Amino acid sequence: MDWTRFSPYARRVRFLSFITKPHQLQPFADSVYDELARTRPSFRILPSLKHLWWVESDIYRDGHQTIFMHEGVIEFRTLLRCFEAPSFEGHLADIIMRMPNLTFLTIEIFFPVTEHAHLAKLISSLPKLRRVSLPKDALSDVVLNALAGLPELEGIDYHQEGGKYVFLG
Repeated sequence: MDWTRFSPYARRVRFLSFITKPHQLQPFADSVYDELARTRPSFRILPSLKHLWWVESDIYRDGHQTIFMHEGVIEFRTLLRCFEAPSFEGHLADIIMRMPNLTFLTIEIFFPVTEHAHLAKLISSLPKLRRVSLPKDALSDVVLNALAGLPELEGIDYHQEGGKYVFLG
């Protein structure tokens, strides 16, 4: 990759949206992400990035969004598939460590939520959150207590699968 030619354009990107549908062919092979991660001249590929929407429907491709995460990102939208996946705890740790200044978090969940402790840990580890959007069945006592502990929280959006968002706050 010619990073010298790319650098002036990288500073212009403030919003990155990568959303795929189930069984849709992926536009990039895994090797593209590996090459980006291996050759990038700095930790911030897109230094002005503020909004990262990464909703990959292919479970085997989780983790590609990490190369775009950094402390300047304030909005993150993602799809979680399984709390039991071996890489899930690492994914949450990446979100917490790489994007500590998140103010807007939207999580779509592709399975019934039964274990709320991981979600509560993620939320309570991001103290600057002002707005959180979660599926309705994720709003358990544990998660609501984590949300209640956020000093800057202004509102919660919740939704049902295929339904509309409702604002609380």
